[in-house]
Amino acid sequence: MLEDKLKGIIPLTEGKAAYTQTVDCGNITLTELFRRSRLWVAIANEENQVPVSDKETGDLVSYGTVTINMPRSESSAGGVYSFRYTLIVECANRKYRSSIRHILVQQNGNFAPIELFNLKSEQETKDLFTIFDKKISLVLQDLEQNTKDYKAF
Repeated sequence: MLEDKLKGIIPLTEGKAAYTQTVDCGNITLTELFRRSRLWVAIANEENQVPVSDKETGDLVSYGTVTINMPRSESSAGGVYSFRYTLIVECANRKYRSSIRHILVQQNGNFAPIELFNLKSEQETKDLFTIFDKKISLVLQDLEQNTKDYKAF
């Protein structure tokens, strides 16, 4: 499998931006693992949509958004950038695999694949992608914390 990084920052799988992690959650049933990840999706972002939620297979698909406000500077016009993505969570054998794929960037009212997106300068694009990468990493960390390290009441 070909792996590289878009602009040296965002992981690529077969030429497409994709974040993937597998987390071992210890001694936990499929039902409980699925329940925890579904709860996280429901509370993580009020804009999340959930087109697939199958407790039998442990599959969960959600659409999410990330908005980044880049400040204006001498070298950058700045702006507000909206990213949409698909989050896939697959639960099985006391583990889950989360994948963030199909990342789109809104520019001038239209959405385009992140792989085709560029700002006026290479550095501006890298700065934006660095912030996006950090935000997506936080999404995956939060999912892990609230699924693997779920605090029961």
